[in-house]
Amino acid sequence: MGATDSVKMNSNITLNANGNGLFLTSGMIYPGSNILTLAATTTISGGSSSSFVAADSTMSGNTGQLSKTFPIGASAVAFTYSVGEYVGPTLTQYYAPVAITFTGNSTQRTIGLNVKKQTVPNENNNGPVADYVNRYWTFTDNQSGVGTYTYNPVALTYTTNGTTDVIGNTGNYRVNFWKGGTWTQLSSSVSTQTVTTTTAYTQTTGTLGGSNFTLRNNPTFIPG
Repeated sequence: MGATDSVKMNSNITLNANGNGLFLTSGMIYPGSNILTLAATTTISGGSSSSFVAADSTMSGNTGQLSKTFPIGASAVAFTYSVGEYVGPTLTQYYAPVAITFTGNSTQRTIGLNVKKQTVPNENNNGPVADYVNRYWTFTDNQSGVGTYTYNPVALTYTTNGTTDVIGNTGNYRVNFWKGGTWTQLSSSVSTQTVTTTTAYTQTTGTLGGSNFTLRNNPTFIPG
């Protein structure tokens, strides 16, 4: 499946290719309120500021996702969620991908993702935050609470296109997630516009399903 201009989804779609099933070369895929799922054997290529899946929950009513099914065991390579938004009065394109590598997974699970160009809810829960991005990513897990998994790393990329995501000092950014009423800050490194975790996390220490992930510097550091 390729996007040469734009594709608007009217229903859920699952790609079952054995290998590359989604080629992002130019244009957008708009899920709307639908889910685009890549099966366990299906990969994705391309993805850029001019071609991505607009799994964007910024606009009212958009609940769609880019989802990927991960088989039992470790991932051979990182999977990149080539997501972003196409929003604002001038319909600016914002590419904000997330890459993840599972180093262990006890049960096949489908992990969904969408992105929102807004400050994450509860941003200042641990006190005023000076360094953060105006964006967050939300994960779902169809096997949440079932089995175990480990990932290392997860990498979140922000954008400076259009209305920049950047607030404060980018060198202080760390991967954070909100779950269960508190922020957890993960050990991270910063490179250009991507912040990457530097140690392994699990379904307990770095819960994906139901969590909002963002980049910030937690004033009350709760290490993950």
